[in-house]
Amino acid sequence: SVAVMAFFTTPEEFIFKVGDTVDIAVTIDINVFNGNTSLSVVLKDIRKANFNQADIIKGIRDYQNFKYFGEDISLPKITREDVAKVYKKIRLLKSIYSDETELAFIFETDEFLKLRLILDILNELQFITLNYDGKYKIEYIENAKRRDLSESKIFNLVQ
Repeated sequence: SVAVMAFFTTPEEFIFKVGDTVDIAVTIDINVFNGNTSLSVVLKDIRKANFNQADIIKGIRDYQNFKYFGEDISLPKITREDVAKVYKKIRLLKSIYSDETELAFIFETDEFLKLRLILDILNELQFITLNYDGKYKIEYIENAKRRDLSESKIFNLVQ
C-alpha cells in the first residue's frame, strides 16, 4: 500500500469514500527524513474512474452557450423530483466547493447542463447561494423562505 497526500484539501473537500474507484495523477519522488528513505507520492488530480468527462465538457459548453450567448439549445426536461434530489444532497452537505467534474460526481450525474440548471433554479428561489471563482461554491441557506418551484422562471422553461 502507498500513502498519497493531497495538500491544501480539507476533509470536507475530499468527496471520495472508501470503496470508490478513482483515476489519479501523482508525482513520485524519494523522501529522505531522519535517515529513512521512503517513497513520496503527492496527489495532483483525482477523478472518479470511468466517469464520462466528454459529456461533462459538452454540458459545460451547452450551459455557457445558453446562459451567456442566448443560443437556442435543446434544454433537458427537469422534474420536481430532479430538483428535490439535488436540494436534499446540498442540505445534507451544507457547503460544497468543487469544480464541474467533482460536482457531477457528488450529484452522481454526467448530465452537467441539467445539474447546472437545477442549481440556478435553487439559487433563483434563494434556497442556496451559488458563486463561481474557478470552482463552484454552493451554500445551503438555513431557514430559507418556503417557495414553490413554479415561481422559478428557469423551472418553468425546462419542465
